[in-house]
Amino acid sequence: MKVLLLTQKFSKVDMRWMPLGICYLAGYLREHGHSVVIFDRFAGDRQFGTEWMEKEMQRVIAEFQPDYIGMNAVSPYIFDVVETVKSIRRKYSGKIVLGGHHPTAMPRLTLERIPEVDAVFCGEGERGLCMFVEGRDYQEIPGLAWMEDGIFYQNPTDQIVNLDELPMPATDLLDLDFYTFRNAWVIREFYLSVGTMMISRGCKNRCSFCTETLTYSKGVRYHSPEYALNWMGTLLDQAHIDGITFLDSDFLADRGIIESICKGIIARGYHKRMVFCIQTRANHLDREIVDLLYAAGCRKMELGVETIKQGSLKSIAKNISIETMEEAIRICHEKGIRIQANLIRGMEDETLDDLMATIQWMKSMPLDNFSWGLLMLLPGSRLYREKGKRFFEESAWSEENVRAYYRMDHLSKTEQREIDSIFMPALHRYRKLSHHRNFLRNNALPRAAQYYWERVRQRLSAQ
Repeated sequence: MKVLLLTQKFSKVDMRWMPLGICYLAGYLREHGHSVVIFDRFAGDRQFGTEWMEKEMQRVIAEFQPDYIGMNAVSPYIFDVVETVKSIRRKYSGKIVLGGHHPTAMPRLTLERIPEVDAVFCGEGERGLCMFVEGRDYQEIPGLAWMEDGIFYQNPTDQIVNLDELPMPATDLLDLDFYTFRNAWVIREFYLSVGTMMISRGCKNRCSFCTETLTYSKGVRYHSPEYALNWMGTLLDQAHIDGITFLDSDFLADRGIIESICKGIIARGYHKRMVFCIQTRANHLDREIVDLLYAAGCRKMELGVETIKQGSLKSIAKNISIETMEEAIRICHEKGIRIQANLIRGMEDETLDDLMATIQWMKSMPLDNFSWGLLMLLPGSRLYREKGKRFFEESAWSEENVRAYYRMDHLSKTEQREIDSIFMPALHRYRKLSHHRNFLRNNALPRAAQYYWERVRQRLSAQ
């Protein structure tokens, strides 16, 4: 069978993470004898614009003539899925299916709101999608949800216990030049050509704003060290990159596996060819594991700080103290691993004083950079159930509505005029100062000069 897989058109131009979920699906289908094409709407939109991308998508559909079309869907961009599926259905009569976070959280509502879709997949989709493409009876397909004669049906989800059963993600079907373009945004403040990996699924923690366990169920499963190392070697050889960023929610959840991977990186000499960045929790970090990570090439670490207010940490079930985070940051700084603090604004009962205190805290800590996004109430999370006010159940899934919902500060005690006139100017001053200082610290002079010259050239060409 011929299968076309589509990505969503996200708005963040700086996050050039390879869409590994789609690539896993493509690899699995291809291994089972199916012909697969990935049309990357995100990459097309970023390079050539929305109008070109939409026309090119229709051209690919007309020429490839797929038997099935699949698309991933996340809640903050569900309006993009609605419009895309409508556009495709005007000329395409084959099967269209959706997967990802949003249909997993709201399968019935997704089918009702997007009637052009034939079915949706909940949870992990590799086995289920392959069975669907092979024409198996709907009742047999794990994770499948569908409507029949106005009645909703949903099968239990599937969990792939041994991740090594999966073939390597088919990243060769992507525009690798787009995703490995040298930049300072993927591993922040490092001007590198970066590839993307994810060697685990799931999370042991249950933070109230997170939906990780919704898709992957409880616990964490890892690829074997051999699988991870082989994938790393393939990526280094094929994409000619000098950095890797790991998208695992908690890279260090299983210390034994990570120790084996780090030792394997050193044994194979990969640490001489690249540096890497991970995401993890501060309570996993001590000097022994930080030493090993550094020896293997880890030079950047993203820590989910979220907030420095202990009461807020407790309210979101973070189950970690700010003192533990501070100690982890100091240990990494002493070794030479740079830290990105990932923060969330809009916590319940948060005040302007809390935000300004956080800026002062960042100035006092040896941080490389930070991200600071507004708290998002995602369907399927405990926070959405308690505070989401049934937005998706009761509102139209239009771009205007959804974007407004995710620009909204739902829970804090701050006012927008305070954010605009006091908080944002202070944050901008801190960001501007720390960016240039840390960028020059992280990059050799020739590469830093190349980066700044490229920025000047882009500005001149835009005039």
